[in-house]
Amino acid sequence: MLAKRQTEVDFINGAVLREAKTIGIDVYVTRVIIH
Repeated sequence: MLAKRQTEVDFINGAVLREAKTIGIDVYVTRVIIH
């Protein structure tokens, strides 16, 4: 975080959102966590 790089948690949650969009499911909780 100090180096202004994406954290592991942000990376993983982003991957979850992208995959969910690809297969057409809603991951509401993950979206709420990110935003």
